[in-house]
Amino acid sequence: MSVGILLLTAFLGGMLAVIYLAILWWAVQRLPQHRIGIWFFVSLLARLSIVIAGFYLILQGGHWDRLLAALGGFVIVKFIWMRRVKKTTQ
Repeated sequence: MSVGILLLTAFLGGMLAVIYLAILWWAVQRLPQHRIGIWFFVSLLARLSIVIAGFYLILQGGHWDRLLAALGGFVIVKFIWMRRVKKTTQ
């Protein structure tokens, strides 16, 4: 497997993390409104649907190395996002 394809799938996994966390951030910002549970549940369904569909598309053809690269990109972006949010809240 070429390194370029693995880097591309890691980037795509990172983009999935950005989408996932952006929708989560949007839902958390709306928490003071009424019907909190509905907004949070709808955002959960949207986040999971997008991420599962994205990983499913990456896994097409049974390329486990691509899936692992995408998961790595997802986790790295998640840790970076968490550190940035933690710094802004302190």
